[in-house]
This record gives sequence, C-alpha cells and structure tokens, in this order.
Amino acid sequence: MNQKIKKSQYARDFEELLIYETPKTVEFFVNDSLAMSTNGDKTDLFKSFYYVKNDTISIDGAFGLFGGFGFSIKLIDKTPFVYTLMAADEIPIYSLTKSDSLELRIEVPCKNVKLILSKQPKLKSEEIVYGYLEFESSEFYQGNPTFGRKETEERTKLKMNMKVYFKSKFLDIEKMN
Repeated sequence: MNQKIKKSQYARDFEELLIYETPKTVEFFVNDSLAMSTNGDKTDLFKSFYYVKNDTISIDGAFGLFGGFGFSIKLIDKTPFVYTLMAADEIPIYSLTKSDSLELRIEVPCKNVKLILSKQPKLKSEEIVYGYLEFESSEFYQGNPTFGRKETEERTKLKMNMKVYFKSKFLDIEKMN
C-alpha cells in the first residue's frame, strides 16, 4: 500500500496532518448519470488523520486541502462503519436528503465496502496506519448557496464510488479546540 502513496510539497506546512499524493479512482454521478470518472493513473493531493471522540475512533481522509471529498471510517468496538465525506469550503451546500438543511460537511452511508487496514489505530501514538478502501455511496444532494435566503432551485442528486490508498496518524483534536 505504501508504494502507491507519494510525498507532497505541501506536507511540511501541515505537520499535524498527513498530506500526500495518492491515486484517485472515482466515479461521480450527477442525477444518475456518470459525470466524472478517473482510473487511478494520476495522483492527487490527499489528507488523512485519525482521532477519538467518545467511544469511537474515526479515520478521515479527503482529496483537497480545506473542503473536498473522501471518507470517514468510524471504528466502534473495532467494527468499521464507512461513510462518504463531503465538505464544502465556507458555504453549506450538501444534504443527505432533498429536504434536510444544507450543511458544510456530511457523512453519507456507504455500501459494497472493502476495507484493509495495516493495523488498528492506537490512540495518542505516532504510528502510521496504512489502508485501502473501496466503497459506493448512497445518494446525497447538493444545493446552491442560499446566503440565508430561501432555496429557489432544485437540489442536484449525487452519488460517488471511490477506491483509495491512504495513510493516517493520530491527531489530538482536543488540543485544537
């Protein structure tokens, strides 16, 4: 898995996060039609980390530095639950349904998941966890920025399939608050 991941020039600017280049294999559907497909022959900027909240260890990874798309893996009693992660930069545009409030960040349930981890993440550790993940997202929606006004256009239905190699290290989110 490690041989698929490459160093990035941006890594030194974000010491708490692992930022690197990894192959991008994505199928992105808009209103049930394939709108974008990449076959993993090129790498793209990816960030990843794991953290603890209550009784859950979460591993998050996304293409893009601030907003972007990727995954969130929730390990509850060592059982993984995988979600597509969609994050907007500054304006809420995503929702799980046509009628939910628009959010900056959503976690969309996935199906047909294949997950391989090099080891279980250890808390408060500098150990790096390597992984490979394949998934298909459930449908979700994107609206246009409303800037506090009523929505006037219908939301777009989206769906994403992804295959990604990743590496993560512990991020102490309690120190960040």
